[in-house]
Amino acid sequence: MTIFKLPVFDELEGYERDPFRSFYNCGIYQEPYDYPLVDFPGLLDIEVNNHCNFDCLFCYRNKMIRKENFMDTALFRKIIDESRSNNLTGIRICGWGEPFMHRNIYDMIQYASSNTLLVHITTNGSFLINDDNRKRLLDSGCNKVKFSFQGADENGYGVMRNNSLYQNIVKAVLSLINERDRAGSNLFVQVGTSFTDETMDERASFFDFWVDKADHVYGDNTHLEHVKDMERIKNLTMKSEPVYRQNKFSRCGRPQSMMFISSSGQASFCCSDYNMENIIGDVNQTDLKSIWHGQDINIIREMLKEGKKKLIPICANCYTQR
Repeated sequence: MTIFKLPVFDELEGYERDPFRSFYNCGIYQEPYDYPLVDFPGLLDIEVNNHCNFDCLFCYRNKMIRKENFMDTALFRKIIDESRSNNLTGIRICGWGEPFMHRNIYDMIQYASSNTLLVHITTNGSFLINDDNRKRLLDSGCNKVKFSFQGADENGYGVMRNNSLYQNIVKAVLSLINERDRAGSNLFVQVGTSFTDETMDERASFFDFWVDKADHVYGDNTHLEHVKDMERIKNLTMKSEPVYRQNKFSRCGRPQSMMFISSSGQASFCCSDYNMENIIGDVNQTDLKSIWHGQDINIIREMLKEGKKKLIPICANCYTQR
């Protein structure tokens, strides 16, 4: 197994134009344990729904047993209202579903944006094949869209994403970039993928295609730990062992700077909590600040600060940077 310290490919020059860069570069995100706990999270990950129109082989949704639902718009507005009054930097609309499936997604983006919050949205890109949807996104006030690919080419994408939409989504991304430029929009377009057994040359080919088209492009790695016992993953023929990234930080800083809100309104300290097994509060019942300073998340912070990551099941086998 090959281990490296940074993503295989990451166009850092483009990253410097990321509207969220001031948060990602700040001390509470980079070195959170060198600073006192902030009064309110700097960033919120909000899952507006956990439905998805894809059936990807690698996705942890294959093991998700919690109920599928769409976040109530009133609850979303409650989260935004409290966030605005506490000087939140921004929100990332992401999670364990395709956010463009929510019928009110454009209104949600616009509401957050009109309340001076930065808005990022992560998508599989399928809904932006539609011309009208791209226009609605550009008109919504969204600051950043991340297109999530898989593999390095059409074949690898088709196998892992379990569909044949690769060329359609590539065309949608390119169309959005052209339409954005014509409209004079500041929407930041990021293209990312994750690799399994692709060669370095194949990875480089993906990067070379996008580097002068998207604002930022990077490659990470697919981790199959939670789904490796599934038959359709077992039957995949790998050319070589996956390349894994070494953790950049020995102590996760997310509970010091960020929080995840599920589509049902439950809060977790980890965005990888696909089954919401690490609930630290419920936004339907209490305010975000009380959850942020609550006993449940403080216990996790202390354990991570003391280097007891292995005692927290969701953290023990984490391969993310933090």
